[in-house]
Order: sequence, then structure tokens, then C-alpha cells
Amino acid sequence: MHWLPLVAMVIASALPFPQSPVPRLESHMMDAATSGHGGDKEAYRNLLLGLSDSDGPVPGVRRKRQAAHSAQGIERSVCEAESGWVTNKKTAVDFRSNTVTILQKIQTQTGPLKQYFYETKCRKPDSNSKGEVQAVEGASCLGVDKKHWMSRCETKQSYVRALTSDENKRIGWRWIRIDSSCVCVLLTRGTYYTEKKLERGRV
Repeated sequence: MHWLPLVAMVIASALPFPQSPVPRLESHMMDAATSGHGGDKEAYRNLLLGLSDSDGPVPGVRRKRQAAHSAQGIERSVCEAESGWVTNKKTAVDFRSNTVTILQKIQTQTGPLKQYFYETKCRKPDSNSKGEVQAVEGASCLGVDKKHWMSRCETKQSYVRALTSDENKRIGWRWIRIDSSCVCVLLTRGTYYTEKKLERGRV
């Protein structure tokens, strides 16, 4: 009876091998990366992924996507930040809290290089805005329960290395503070009112 497994193997090898769906998926991935389909690779990729907003052949997928989008809502930052390169920074505060002068150019073997810094900070309030503003420097954050919390958007700093000169004209690489992020600070109402009283006392 040991010949039965051998006969089964011979019969199985004679049967046609079923076509796997994997190559079809791989061909879609390859087609999406080619220049075909009218040159609109983005639209074709979206069609394959069910992301098309046009009246295509996948209305069920489109309705499902729209329902999921409306359920999740639109993502927004609690504080609005703005970033950019600062190319004319003259002075800064080092890690010892001393004000130092930033050298505008660094001399190298290949020539002078200009020092500049990439900074991120909270967006300033618009001078023309009316009423209560939110999500800008010094204003309350978005999405905070005002019944229990007071909030405000603050610019935070971090340290980077820069070639600087101190008050004694000594030149060297020092850690200086630059604006690096915009965060939402939460305070309990009691702490908030205490800070406000202290601020009024300093004026």
C-alpha cells in the first residue's frame, strides 16, 4: 500500500496549477508607476486604492470613504505655528543666559559660509482681527474645555550650536537659544488667575 501516496503525487502534478491572484496585484503596482493611462498616474493610483472622487466604477468605495471622512472630522492644530529660515540673526542668548553676538559668516577652507537658522514659533495675532482670537501667540488653544482649563499658545525654544562672540570679543562655538516650536500650555483656573494677579502686580 506504499504506492498510494506516489500515485496521488503523480495525479496532482498532472493537474493545472491554479493562477494566483498575487501577480495581478503586482501588475497593478507596476502599472501605477508607469507613464501609461493617459499620463495621469495619480488618478490611476487613486482608482486602484479606491480614493477617486470622480464618478468612477467604484461608487461604493467612494461613499464609504466620504462617510469615514465626515465621522473623523478635519484635523486642526490646537496652536498655529509658522516656520522659516532666519538669515539675519544678530544676537542670541547662550546656555549661560548671556547675550552674545552671532557672526554672520564662518570662514572655511573653501570660502565664507553664512550662518542662518530654521526657526518655528507661534503665529502672531492679526492686527485687523476683531473679537476673540484663538490658536495664536498668547491666545487660548483650540479644542480645550474652558470650564475646567485655561490655555494659551506659547513659543518654546531649544539650543543649537553657533559661532558667536561674547562681550569680551572672544569668538567660539556656543549653544544658543532659538525658537523651535509652538505648544499649548494648560493651566487650572486657580493657577491662571494667580498668575494674572502676579502680572498685574509687576506692572
